[in-house]
Amino acid sequence: MSVLPELEALVDAALRDAELVYEHPAPGRFLVDLPGTNKLKTVCGLVLGEHGLRIEAFVCRQPDENREQLWTWLLQHNARMYGVSYSIDTAGDVYLTGRLSAAAVTAEEIDRLLGAVLSYADDHFNTMLEIGFGTSIRREWAWRVKRGVPAQPRGLRGLRRARVTEAAPPGYRRRWWVLTTMIVCLLVVIMGNTVLNVALPTLQRDLSATQSQLQWAIDAYILVFAGLLFSWGVIGDRIGRRRALLIGLGIFSLGSVLAAFSGSAQELIAWRALMGVGGAAVQPATLAVISNVFPAGERSRAIGIWAGAAGIGIAGGPLAGGLVLEHFWWGAVFLLGIPVAAVGAVGCVTLVPESRDPAPGRLDVPGVLLSIAGLGSLVFGIIRGGEGVGWTTPGVLVPLLGGVVLLVAFVWWQRRTTHPALDVSLFRLPAFSASAAALALNFFALQGATFYLVYYLQGVLGFSPLQSGATLVPMAVAIALASPRASVLADRFGAKLVCAAGFGLMASAFAANQLLDTDPPIWLVLVVLFVQGLGLGAVLAPATESIMSVVPREKAGAGGAVNNTVRQVGGALGVAILGSLVAGVYAARLGDAVDVLPADAREQARQSVVATLEAVRLAGAGAQGLVDPARQAFVEAMHVTAVGTAASAVVAAVVCLVWLPGRRRP
Repeated sequence: MSVLPELEALVDAALRDAELVYEHPAPGRFLVDLPGTNKLKTVCGLVLGEHGLRIEAFVCRQPDENREQLWTWLLQHNARMYGVSYSIDTAGDVYLTGRLSAAAVTAEEIDRLLGAVLSYADDHFNTMLEIGFGTSIRREWAWRVKRGVPAQPRGLRGLRRARVTEAAPPGYRRRWWVLTTMIVCLLVVIMGNTVLNVALPTLQRDLSATQSQLQWAIDAYILVFAGLLFSWGVIGDRIGRRRALLIGLGIFSLGSVLAAFSGSAQELIAWRALMGVGGAAVQPATLAVISNVFPAGERSRAIGIWAGAAGIGIAGGPLAGGLVLEHFWWGAVFLLGIPVAAVGAVGCVTLVPESRDPAPGRLDVPGVLLSIAGLGSLVFGIIRGGEGVGWTTPGVLVPLLGGVVLLVAFVWWQRRTTHPALDVSLFRLPAFSASAAALALNFFALQGATFYLVYYLQGVLGFSPLQSGATLVPMAVAIALASPRASVLADRFGAKLVCAAGFGLMASAFAANQLLDTDPPIWLVLVVLFVQGLGLGAVLAPATESIMSVVPREKAGAGGAVNNTVRQVGGALGVAILGSLVAGVYAARLGDAVDVLPADAREQARQSVVATLEAVRLAGAGAQGLVDPARQAFVEAMHVTAVGTAASAVVAAVVCLVWLPGRRRP
């Protein structure tokens, strides 16, 4: 084999410039030690020949069933490679080989290539190390020593001690207090959003708000939140996640105070949008901090607890809001989160270590602007479509298609720029893309079902806001119980089966809505909501962990933003599609029964059961005969909508079974 002297000199210079430890045992051959995060090294062989450069590396021990990702992953990160293949020995170890043509060998390409090898090998092996598979660790150590890697003086025992001392991430020793602080910050955002649900009927009466304005009071937050999530995630990676948290809490609290004293529905919508700006800074930062403080072996448990805490917010917001509405005016519901935000801010300052991307590079301004415009336009089109103006009208199609075009342009730009805000090739990994789809479908069902459920509880069953909030407690308790346990089950059986089972429970609960009528036994309502919560909790934690597990720690803010963005887009679709479906079916079922009302009140009365009952109250005794038909019409509309919700859960279960990774082999 002839060696090209210029290629050998180029590789030698590139390795020296990167300050890597390497050997040059023979002409045209290099053995490179890529430093791992836990004091171990990944050995990578570089062989030069007349056709270019061949890479030989150990990349994974005992991979999961989706072994195809082992070579497609390198192709995604190094488009110039060809002839990429892998082999698996009898112990289940995976070795990868790839080639670069002579024309493609540059210092930059070598740097990217070695970075890709290290990233994949290091992430998988060090995860195994932190879990503590002692036998596999010793086999791995023997494999590395056999190939000339000098053993560390302290040996394996000293290496395990280094996990908590030298190699432990900042804040590791107080990591559970950090998690508690992140949960408090998360509750500020979730409760500040869900508290509005039980106040909708009160707002409709006190502010004379239309059904469209009520929906915008919800969707203004979602629109801004979804549009800015990714941008705030990228900003948090650059300026520091703790700083982003403090800024977000401040903006969210200011928006809450202003919303509390709104004098009209338009003002409320504007201040809700400001709350969305703050919430978009807080939520991805909480997940990014957790990913940086907890090592991989404990991260799934921490994310499970984080996701379970969302259940507290889902019920805590409506329950607290209902209690406040029993004694104060509707604006007081927005003031509930101010003391909680203050506690979260104190915890951030005193407990949370600052973390950021150590080498962020230049800010991808075009990418950030494209993400804001694309997501904002897409969500705006979804919301407009949900208002009943027609999905094929220009006011809906233009923002929808415009948003899709802008997001396609975002992906195109991310694949070509030298400093992308997001590594879009992650979406080719099933653990990332299928989990994102599962979360989107999860929140599609959750937000859509919650939207019509509040009207059912207050409009059909006649519950007060406090009673409505209390009714949601079983669902919240179920989420809080299921999420941490789902993480444990996912480690044992795989995210595929756990998430699919969760969606199966959700589909069963939505189908059981057919049993709810105008006067159901309360235990039936509570059981249905509890089963629904179990399903939601079973999906939240494993899907979130699956996404964050493939995102590098230094990019955890962007990863957390993607996680939350797909939730919000899914939730917006749920409210828009299911909300418009229930409204359309309700108006059709109600029919000419509204003719007993004054002519100028009929159109408003057709929008929801609460609007109908309010119109009856204003019309007086002559319209009382409309109450029972209105309640029955809404129950029928809810039954039709619940079928669509159950169908979406079934589709989500199929997505999980087909594309989500299964159980990792021991």
